[in-house]
Amino acid sequence: MKTNPGLLCTLLAVTCILGVACSDYKPAEFRYEAQKRLHHAEKLLNDAELKNELTNSITMGQVQAAYNTALNYCLGVLDSVDRIRHSREWEDLNRLSFQAGTRLSQLLFPDRRYDSCLTVLRKLSTRLSLPLLESASLRVNLAEVLQASGKWRDAIATYTEAVDMLNPPVEPNGQVIRSIFDLPAHIYHIQRQTADSPAWNSSLNRAFSYYQNFLSLGANPNLALAAHGSLAALYADVGNWTASVAELRQMKDSTGAIGLDAKVKIADIYAGELTGYDSALAMYERIGAQLIGRDTALRPILIFKRSLVYIEMKKYSEARRLLTELDRNYHEYFAASPAAQEAKAKTFDLEGNWNRAETEYRFLIESYAGSEEAMQAYLYLGEQLARQGRTTEAERWMQRADAYYKQTAERNQGSPVEARALTYQAEMLRRKSDWAGAAAVLASIFDKFPDTVIGQKAVMVAVGLYREKLDSPAVADSLLTALRSRLTRTESTVR
Repeated sequence: MKTNPGLLCTLLAVTCILGVACSDYKPAEFRYEAQKRLHHAEKLLNDAELKNELTNSITMGQVQAAYNTALNYCLGVLDSVDRIRHSREWEDLNRLSFQAGTRLSQLLFPDRRYDSCLTVLRKLSTRLSLPLLESASLRVNLAEVLQASGKWRDAIATYTEAVDMLNPPVEPNGQVIRSIFDLPAHIYHIQRQTADSPAWNSSLNRAFSYYQNFLSLGANPNLALAAHGSLAALYADVGNWTASVAELRQMKDSTGAIGLDAKVKIADIYAGELTGYDSALAMYERIGAQLIGRDTALRPILIFKRSLVYIEMKKYSEARRLLTELDRNYHEYFAASPAAQEAKAKTFDLEGNWNRAETEYRFLIESYAGSEEAMQAYLYLGEQLARQGRTTEAERWMQRADAYYKQTAERNQGSPVEARALTYQAEMLRRKSDWAGAAAVLASIFDKFPDTVIGQKAVMVAVGLYREKLDSPAVADSLLTALRSRLTRTESTVR
């Protein structure tokens, strides 16, 4: 039997075409499968959120496993796709790998599975080819995990890589990428709380230089505005209030007017640190007169701020007049504000009318139970009774205060109220010179509330007690290490 050469060539050609077609189809099939697996993982996560099961270890283990499966599949097929011939499919698989890995690391982070987080993020770093923003985002996420795991020096180096990688940190539409822009200030604030003076001074100078550089280069308006805001905050942090005000005055909108938040901050600085009381009053009144729309909600706050200025000026009757106006015109605000009731009590106290002041302080304690102001009033009343020679009454009052703090903490476990009550329990112990007891309570506040301001302030006081009163520098150092690991931002740069 003879073979037709023409037919053979045709068959070979068809076979080649089919082979090419199949090979062209395969990358699209990979992409579809990757999308399906990632969609499955995201559905599991959304379902867990809807069912309130984000803290269920079994459910979240299944979610994490689904993301891990999606990631491994994406990375497994990525290398088999020709980046030049199938550029669209390759880019999609590259992006899907990044999404799966980023989300997986976010889910592992709250469980403190830092080694697993690092493995995932380093895998993304070495295996993927990412756009500049995503690459910088990856460095930030990696730095946060390094910081949380106690590797602070590595974290600083990685944060710095992210800053250098995206400089200036601006999107194509001109918007500032805050997750990168805020890093120099973030590093400084951590150093300020946990390091010695040379280290935090160095990070402070780097932060100043970073933000000032954007102004000297004639940055776009959004970047310049953000830089002025960051510089104002840094100057305030080091107590250079005049420089802080100067920066705030540069925070202008497109019409050249200073923004509302900046105006209020300027007035607050004049009312407090600069003791420019007349200027502060004029500013508050001018701001209040210019409020329109939703901003009018600021009016009761401005009235309260003016009353505080009058207290500083020792014009107590004028302060009470404003507080009465506040209660009459904005009763809901006054009724929900223990600070306003505390201010009212202070006007009588500082004026020398102790009988009325004591009545107002007791009303504060009874009406605003659990508030910072009520807890402080308990201690203050005890101190004043002791100063007046009412020793028996003072001792009885302090015993009541101690019982109140303990009871409040027990009844409000896991809430900010518990944290405040424990803080005052520690203060009661400190006043009795029970340094070990006070330090233990303060450390426990940090253990229970490590990501809150009150928890972080408590551990810093505990550090001081262990160093200065208990001669335990090793314990103090371990607490500082624990604090540094918690001062991370768990929100990712890119979702």
